[in-house]
Amino acid sequence: MGTFYDSVSTPTQLVHGIVYGIILGASYAYFYDYIPSKGVRKGLIFGLIIWTTANIRVASLFAAHNYIMWLTRATAYIFVGFLSVCIPYGLVLGVLYRKPSD
Repeated sequence: MGTFYDSVSTPTQLVHGIVYGIILGASYAYFYDYIPSKGVRKGLIFGLIIWTTANIRVASLFAAHNYIMWLTRATAYIFVGFLSVCIPYGLVLGVLYRKPSD
């Protein structure tokens, strides 16, 4: 049995990643003052917030539709998503983003 991403083309995944990267980058800039800490740590906290929010949403959808069997399979993907997407994205934002001076 394949995964969802086996049926989605690579260009579609790239566009999806770019669009969400822009949305999340804009939300980081918007909420910058409200995220505790400074620099890279601020980006890591934002990555953790993204990960937590996304997984609560997915878990609630699984629970609402009684997909408990899928939830056990998705646990590995959730952890891998944390390490491979949210943490690096937060690190990059923390390193590169500087609030423009008013």
